[in-house]
Amino acid sequence: MDLEFFFPDRVTLRLSDGSQRENVHAQFTKKGTILLPVEDLPVREGDTVFRRLPNGIVDEFDILHVDFQHGHGDLPPVTRLTAKKRGSRLGEHQSRVQNVYNLSGTNPRVNVNSTDSSVNVSTVDSPLVFRDLRIAVTRLPDDDLRTKLDVLVSRLEEAQGKPSFVEIYKEFIAVAANCMTVVAPFLPALAQMLPS
Repeated sequence: MDLEFFFPDRVTLRLSDGSQRENVHAQFTKKGTILLPVEDLPVREGDTVFRRLPNGIVDEFDILHVDFQHGHGDLPPVTRLTAKKRGSRLGEHQSRVQNVYNLSGTNPRVNVNSTDSSVNVSTVDSPLVFRDLRIAVTRLPDDDLRTKLDVLVSRLEEAQGKPSFVEIYKEFIAVAANCMTVVAPFLPALAQMLPS
């Protein structure tokens, strides 16, 4: 077998015991593998391979994994080295930043390193607002408060789009002040119904 043809590179191995083997035939593959046509070298993970290029630069490789393969017929035994070129960033994973944005509410938006000059225009489905508000009011434990608010919700629904809506809205807010945690989610929708 022509070693010069199949293993055209010459390398120097610096072994972990401090010794050095020079002028060893080798073949470099594109996937970071170095093939040596020998099986008796005491090479192991952590050893170093040096290759002098025709331009005079010396590449250094750290050995990450060693695999021995016995010869078959005319094929010589091979030591397969998985190596990483020193100083190479090829194949390194860049650190990734992951931003998590938790959004809620109607028409939420996220601005990253920018200024938001947009305007949200959202339409309120009033029958659903009043239906859901009535359901929330029925859960109140105070019977008297529940009755007052139920009547005011009905009056608000009837006055929607009329000038009297503003006065009923103010009355509703005054009565609902004692149970704001229940009605607060509905206030933005009701406020949209106020005449401009």
